[in-house]
Amino acid sequence: MARNTLGDPANVVEVVCDMSQAFLGGVADNLSNAEVTGDGFHIVQTFTKVLDEVRKKSAVRKVTPKPSGGRS
Repeated sequence: MARNTLGDPANVVEVVCDMSQAFLGGVADNLSNAEVTGDGFHIVQTFTKVLDEVRKKSAVRKVTPKPSGGRS
């Protein structure tokens, strides 16, 4: 049987983690006194993905016409 060597989970007051539902659910279920702080890397990553999607949707694409005629 595993022994808890990390101390009392009630003593954990802050957790820095990914903002995925898996992490948030784990913190809520096991560390009831902890406040969650979003991991800066993942916040920037999420923002960048959303911004890229907006850019793709709003981009005006230029169509370059193919040269006509044959070779000289």
